[in-house]
Amino acid sequence: DEKTSLIQERIASLLEKRPRDFDSDIFTQMQHFLVMCNEEFKGAREYGHMSRIIYVFYLFRKAIQQQIESFPGVRHVTLKLCKPKLHLPLGIKRVLGVFIGINFLNDNEVFEERHLINAIKAYFPNITVVSDSNFVTSLREDRIQLLYLEFEKLDGEEFSLSEMKVLKERLAEDLKNGVERLMRPLFMPRNEEEVMRNIITLAQQLRYPRD
Repeated sequence: DEKTSLIQERIASLLEKRPRDFDSDIFTQMQHFLVMCNEEFKGAREYGHMSRIIYVFYLFRKAIQQQIESFPGVRHVTLKLCKPKLHLPLGIKRVLGVFIGINFLNDNEVFEERHLINAIKAYFPNITVVSDSNFVTSLREDRIQLLYLEFEKLDGEEFSLSEMKVLKERLAEDLKNGVERLMRPLFMPRNEEEVMRNIITLAQQLRYPRD
């Protein structure tokens, strides 16, 4: 509850200090985050980092929407890396946090955690995904997918600045080519996770009785 209050204060402060960048609809993004993240996720992460996830997703969505208006029919990718601290039972651990924003050009395109994992493992095979660290927002009406995921090395070492620089320079282009296109006979929910994701997406789209 204390972290939730601090997150709300941080978001309200951003809205007050940067009205050109943020509008009141950022609170919708905040509520979505607070509802979708489990207690383990919130407990291991500082409120400042969780606030970052909320406003980065908001800025990514806004930026991609503007890019689509300026350059329609083009794949746009936004990327941000960070090194958040996880407060775990055995101590504090720094991991690699990856924010991705990407737009779809067709309705049968998908981009999921596995695509991001494969792209990063091409550079660093000795990594693994931090358990339950993913957060996804699908804006199907705008054909935009926003994704956050954390990684750690199997040997426990931190990601260096040079390694992060490599990802900053190359990963976005790899992800543009990594979007999967489903064949029409397969264009249907494939598992329970996909079904739940579609339900959440639909819930975001249904806002008024006429919908």
